Amino acid sequence: MKQLISIILLCLIFSCESEIKDKYIIQAQAKGVYNGMRAYLQVKNEYGQLVNKDTAIVIDEKFTFKGVQPTPEIHYLSITGVTKYKPLILENGRIKINVYKDSLQTSVVTGTLLNNTYQEYKQNERALQQRIEKLTLQLRNAPKSTSTYKALIASKKALKQQPITYINNNNDSYISALLIDQILTNKTTGINDIEALFNTLTPHIKSTTLAQQITKRIDKQKIIYKNQNKVQVGDIAPNFSAYTPAGKTLALNQIKGKITLIDFWASWCRPCRMENPYVVKTYHKYHKKGLEIISISLDKPHQKSDWIKAIKTDNMTWHHIANLAYGADPIAQKYGVTSIPTTFVIDSNGKVVAKNLRGRQLEYKIAELLY
Repeated sequence: MKQLISIILLCLIFSCESEIKDKYIIQAQAKGVYNGMRAYLQVKNEYGQLVNKDTAIVIDEKFTFKGVQPTPEIHYLSITGVTKYKPLILENGRIKINVYKDSLQTSVVTGTLLNNTYQEYKQNERALQQRIEKLTLQLRNAPKSTSTYKALIASKKALKQQPITYINNNNDSYISALLIDQILTNKTTGINDIEALFNTLTPHIKSTTLAQQITKRIDKQKIIYKNQNKVQVGDIAPNFSAYTPAGKTLALNQIKGKITLIDFWASWCRPCRMENPYVVKTYHKYHKKGLEIISISLDKPHQKSDWIKAIKTDNMTWHHIANLAYGADPIAQKYGVTSIPTTFVIDSNGKVVAKNLRGRQLEYKIAELLY
């Protein structure tokens, strides 16, 4: 009889294992989350936006997701009324989540090999971060402590090296792709070094959706890096033309003064609008002495009226042109502009003598060049 019971128990155990072998079950404990709240299992689209893949209802502080996931992929858990989201690796098997309502990002995900490993990695990462915070505080209280300073530098170096070491030792792990994605986001490593790390991954990992997205991001960053170096101080500023608010064509070569400021901006750009009063002040002070300004708007196709209104509101009484092409603006691409505001100062020969000056720095440089 005992032998029969043991056989039945073994069958039940193996039955349960086989039940979740080819699918996933996410079982979440959500203490403090009210009944009826919705939990969302989400993925990021090609634009980096979160979109819903599945929805569950919280009942008795619990919720469940079920499905099939042929290959591991990063997903994100969000809950109605709870700020931020929690990344998890969706793979077939039983995944358990202990949800912390007041800090969803620190919720614990366990149950499958990759999630257990990733959880352990993040714990080690947090320990290093906490050590850095502690040492930083100690250094504030004792700024001349050489030993504390050395320990802080060593801890920061260890934190930066941690993902690289993991990737080098685990090139067939999906977590390595996750870490490369994070390095790309944090911008703590040069794009060529990131690409070299990515190239160490196995074909199996490179075939995942995340790895394919990383490939696109690396390619995009390489283009941006190349573009950012298109027009440097000492180069001759390329000529360009576009339409004025009145619909006439205006070119850079038509309006050059002793000194010309090329200003990339947009009506929707808050930092640009905050900078405009300083540019207005500089223009009124030095225009009669030979300063010209041409502003190129990166407004969107439907924002012509916003562009014209912003010119008037900000009292920008100089030359304005726009293709109203937003990020696809050909002038911005020619000059390698990837963010705004961006400025170039050119002399009477069309040579770039300064880039990205703001406020008083811009005024001082204009004054230096005109006197």
